Amino acid sequence: MINNFLIKNFKNIRFLEIHGLKRLNLFAGKNNTGKSTLLEAIALYVNNGNMSIMNQLLLERGEILESHKTPMRKGDIDILASLFTDRKIGYDFTNDSILLSQMKPNLFEEIETDRELRIGFVRFVNEKIFTKEGEISKRKVFITNEIEAIQNKADINVALQIISNGKSNIIQIGENDLYKRLSRHYGYGDKVNNNSFQFIKSGSVNIQNSGSLWDEITLTEKEQFVIEALQIIEPNIQRIAFIGDTPRSRTAVVKVKESNKVVPLKGMGDGINRILAIILAAVNSDNGYLLIDEFENGLHFSVQEQLWSILIRLSLSLNIQVFVTTHSRDCIAGFENAIEKSKESLNGRLFRLERGDNAAVSIVPFDLDEVKIATEENIEIR
Repeated sequence: MINNFLIKNFKNIRFLEIHGLKRLNLFAGKNNTGKSTLLEAIALYVNNGNMSIMNQLLLERGEILESHKTPMRKGDIDILASLFTDRKIGYDFTNDSILLSQMKPNLFEEIETDRELRIGFVRFVNEKIFTKEGEISKRKVFITNEIEAIQNKADINVALQIISNGKSNIIQIGENDLYKRLSRHYGYGDKVNNNSFQFIKSGSVNIQNSGSLWDEITLTEKEQFVIEALQIIEPNIQRIAFIGDTPRSRTAVVKVKESNKVVPLKGMGDGINRILAIILAAVNSDNGYLLIDEFENGLHFSVQEQLWSILIRLSLSLNIQVFVTTHSRDCIAGFENAIEKSKESLNGRLFRLERGDNAAVSIVPFDLDEVKIATEENIEIR
């Protein structure tokens, strides 16, 4: 579990430290304070900078087009630069790279892992090495200052370097290798690097991904959690299935009490389909991480506390750490009420992000008793 987290130079967050993360973490704040960016940083971090996750982030922000069919070129460094604060293209790997890291609580405590993820641009020249046998090989010689860059201008290569768990991966820009890695269009639900991980975005529901997630839990006890969640909106739902000949054509249908017909879930509204997406992601996040951007989207205030109650039970029984963003006072109230009723107050916390100067973001934590007072007194904490 992540207890403390550091972000540097990632998108619209130049610097952010978060201390005291819990099993259930809810993030509020005004627009453009970095809430979605925070979730994306966690997504990259827990997957060790996996290129498929990076590809998803670039696709969703319109930086890469689905129709892009050519290898990455040197000019395409601007695409990758969108991952960095102010789109800065810098080659001082120590200072200019993206840094995502867990932090030790203090000098006297240790955490299970102190791994960090760094992503940045580097420059190098290929140096030829001649052996006694006359064979020729190449090695990369990194350029560390501008004088060397001027001297070797014609031969400079640019690469993206990813360092995770002490292992370095250098992917040269201008070669097919980088494009092939970025063009692997996987979903957020893929289990990469042995991490169980799901990311529910704020936009429309991915029906194709929902069908795949349902297949993972079919005929297991987890099916009941899905039915229970759907019954928040429609109490008469008894069973659910996905039908269709191909992954893209599969549709969720439900069996309703006292009816012999199956009903397309899509016709029951956005709210129930949003709940389906969230709960399917949750039951597929065993021993891992669940990220939900704008929890309240499509959900009436009256159902949010009930959904939070199910997520609390799942987070405990399946050992899931949950990270959620919101703009909604109702979401915050539902979060606080559900945790209070579950008597698991030590497992939840609200954080408010606030933007300062130069893309620095500060964070204000609220314990559950403070959230309770704020909601009762109508104090603004979003």
